[in-house]
Amino acid sequence: DPIVDAPSIGPKTAARFQQIGLHTVGDLLQADPITTAAALKTRHITQDVLRDWQSQAALMTEIAGLRGLDAQLLVTAGIRTAPQLASVDAESLLKTINRVVESSEGKRILRDGRRPDIADVTTWSTSLRLKHSPRLVSHTE
Repeated sequence: DPIVDAPSIGPKTAARFQQIGLHTVGDLLQADPITTAAALKTRHITQDVLRDWQSQAALMTEIAGLRGLDAQLLVTAGIRTAPQLASVDAESLLKTINRVVESSEGKRILRDGRRPDIADVTTWSTSLRLKHSPRLVSHTE
């Protein structure tokens, strides 16, 4: 997908990435945050910000139905990988996300968007389990 489709990446930031040769979400995921931050020469896009954006994009590739703002909320809540998400029960995760949503950063992320609910969080976990569970093979195959 084009880099502009990654969470937190708008058209202006996508253009900056394209100027240094990063055109796709895959390019973002493969980029070294230290050298990329230096190449961008933009004070607000630090290596830590790039790592957050990479984590958000990676979560979106792993979790079916995850919205960009959900990925942002998860990373802000400290969930950076699919295995981390899989290790947390849905109710605890929702409480953590609700604390994030009430923070100034969470309000900035959510804006007018819909806050995730227990059905969303459960769907994310189920999606992960289905994606990573071994495929059942019938004896007729």
